[in-house]
Amino acid sequence: MKYAIILLFALFGFSLSINAQELGAPWFEDSFESGDFSTSSKKGEGSLRWSSSNVSVSSSYAKTGSYSARFVFGPNADGEDSWRELGFRFDSGVPEIWVEYWILYPDNYYHRSQSGSSNNKFFQLNYNGAPKQLLTVESAVQGGGASLMRRFLSTTQKPDGSNNWPVNDSDTSNFIGSSSEFAIQLGQWTKVRIYYKAGSDGIKNDGRAEVWINDKLFHALDWPFWEPDNQGWINGGYVLGWSNSGFSQATSIYVDDFKVYTTEPSVTSNPRPNPPSDFKVNN
Repeated sequence: MKYAIILLFALFGFSLSINAQELGAPWFEDSFESGDFSTSSKKGEGSLRWSSSNVSVSSSYAKTGSYSARFVFGPNADGEDSWRELGFRFDSGVPEIWVEYWILYPDNYYHRSQSGSSNNKFFQLNYNGAPKQLLTVESAVQGGGASLMRRFLSTTQKPDGSNNWPVNDSDTSNFIGSSSEFAIQLGQWTKVRIYYKAGSDGIKNDGRAEVWINDKLFHALDWPFWEPDNQGWINGGYVLGWSNSGFSQATSIYVDDFKVYTTEPSVTSNPRPNPPSDFKVNN
C-alpha cells in the first residue's frame, strides 16, 4: 500500500510538471536566424514588428544558432550620451504579458558616473510609444563600473488624470557586474524575464511587474499600472535604449532568443501546489 501511495504521488508530480510546461508556448519567438529584423524566421502565432535604432544582427556571438541582436554603445567623450534601441510593436494590445530573452554584457562593460544623469534604459513596455510608458526598468550607477536596478518608472495616471508614479519603489543593488554576487554577470549569457499585468482601475495596487534573472525573482512591484485611455494594456516596448552615462569604450551588448508569452511560460515562476490540509508526513 505504501509503495502504491509513493507511486501515485510520483505520477501526480510528473503530471503537474508536464502540464505546467504545456501551459504556455511562446506566442512569438525570434532568434534572429534570418540575419535581419524581418521576422522571417520567427515562430509562434503572434505578430510582432521590430523597429531597430542603431542595432544590427550579428554573427559574433549567439545563445543559439548563428545570430543575435548587437547593440554597440560608445565610445563617448565625457558628458556624451549613447543610444541603441530595439523596439517592438504588437498588432493589438494585451493586459498581461511575459517577455523573455537572453542578454550578454561584455567584460569591458563599465557604468560610468557623469555630472548629469547617468541612468540607462534596460527595458520598457508601453502603449503607442512615449509618453504612455507603463513600465520602465533602468540601470543606474552602483560604483566601480557596476549597475544597480533603478525603480520601475512609469507615466501611469489615475482616472482623474493625476499622476500615479511609483516613486517610492526602491532601487535593487547588484544588478550588472563582474562578480558572482551580481544577477547579470559580465561575459555570460543571462536569461531575463519580464512579467507585467495591468491594474483594474488606476487606484488599487492590483497590477503587477516582475523582473526575473536566471529563473530567480530579482524585483517585483504591485502597482495600479493603468491609464485612462488604455486601462493599462500595452502593445509594445523596447530592449535597452538611451544611455545617459555613455561609454568610454565601444561596448557591445548582445540579445538573443527573444520570446513573448501571453500565458504562464513555464513551471519556473509557478508556486508549488499546496498539499492537502490533512496531509501529514511521519518521520
